[in-house]
Amino acid sequence: MFFMTGHPQSDISEAQSDFIIQHDSSNTGRFVLNHPYRLMLISIQPDNPDHYQKLTIISPKETFFFELSMKELKQVPDGRNLHKHDFYEIMIVLDGEVYQNIENERHLYTKGSCCILNKNVRHTEEYRDYYRVAFVQISSNFLKHLYECMTLHIFGRHKTKDSKFLQFLDNNINERQTANKNYLDLISQKEHTFLVKHVHSILDQIVHITVDPTPDANIRVQGLFLDLLYNLSRPDYYNSVPIRIGTDTENRLFQQITKLLEANHGHISRKKLSDALSYSGTYLNAICKKYSGLSLFDYGMHFCMKEASIRLLDTDQTIADISRDLGFTNQTHFYKVFKEKYKMTPMQYRKQNQTKE
Repeated sequence: MFFMTGHPQSDISEAQSDFIIQHDSSNTGRFVLNHPYRLMLISIQPDNPDHYQKLTIISPKETFFFELSMKELKQVPDGRNLHKHDFYEIMIVLDGEVYQNIENERHLYTKGSCCILNKNVRHTEEYRDYYRVAFVQISSNFLKHLYECMTLHIFGRHKTKDSKFLQFLDNNINERQTANKNYLDLISQKEHTFLVKHVHSILDQIVHITVDPTPDANIRVQGLFLDLLYNLSRPDYYNSVPIRIGTDTENRLFQQITKLLEANHGHISRKKLSDALSYSGTYLNAICKKYSGLSLFDYGMHFCMKEASIRLLDTDQTIADISRDLGFTNQTHFYKVFKEKYKMTPMQYRKQNQTKE
């Protein structure tokens, strides 16, 4: 079961084409999904260093299978660094056990258990002990569509309306907790053989339909994803444990910091933030670091460079004028920060993106 996916490609460099990773100065990567869904099926074999990790990547666009030795895995970018997603990821442990580092805290997941993270949570898996895991990655738009289908059809027939799983989806999909870092642990209430029949078999079907699609593949896949989410939402199948990182006060404070930095294009001193929010600059910096992974200065530069990119494309301002308007007294420094963010100079960014338009 799993990894039996026809004739997938086996070049890890080619597989990178299915991944886009956005980086920031905090060394936190953000993985981007360009399809409605993607499955990553991973097994770790610590007793075989030459074939340490087996990885299958399956999406509507392409499928890959490859093996990595222990040495090769260490050379893969972001292999052990904390990262975030612009999508939702459900981790399902098929066999063995896996440790996941969630916001620098170590959590153990055993066979049959699951975890779903929201888009703000930084995490990474720990490669050491034997395990087989399926990562079900779903785009925000596709998950919202699935949730709307569930609320329309399932609530009327089944008593799942009070499900913590569905409450988690509702709060995050509808952006009621935009700055919150939260996730949901799902602890199996059934024997593993039951889960193989009712959960793992759904993943198998999604794999085979994606690899060998039929004319009705879109409808069939959507039905299978609905079936998967419904099974995960059932309290008689899984005990849902919602976990929130940080307090409500901290969440609200981070949202206020974000609004002020965005309103000022990132150019606001720590003292002015402190005066506006009635907290010390040191505390505000700690909150910013906790929720964004960046210092106040670096988080501010994110909004500053975002505004710079907008002006480069939407105005005829010179680069010198943009640099000055955004508070840079040294144009060389502006160029350096911009290039770190976008991997090209402001002039190259303007020419390249205007050409695309």
